[in-house]
Amino acid sequence: MEKINRSDADLVSEALVLWVGPIPSAGYDGEAALVKRFGAQEAAKLLPNVRALEKEFFSSDARHVAANLEEMGDRAIADFRRVHPEISDEALNALANHYAFAFK
Repeated sequence: MEKINRSDADLVSEALVLWVGPIPSAGYDGEAALVKRFGAQEAAKLLPNVRALEKEFFSSDARHVAANLEEMGDRAIADFRRVHPEISDEALNALANHYAFAFK
């Protein structure tokens, strides 16, 4: 996915945090959270970007090379940040927690 422009970075970062939700998240519906916060039209616009960014974050090989969960999250963040420095720390941490929980 291409870099997100600065004017959209805060919006996309907020959407990522909502999309990922709390970890662990039994029964959590990220799409419903986006609709509740942004409305159906805006959520529909954000959803493809959010899904693509999540997939891109999960493409990190950190799970194969990290010694522990903390290192796994840090490596995945570093990999992602090289491509998307515009994404907020809060969103990166949410994605890292999601990633580490999925591969623990």
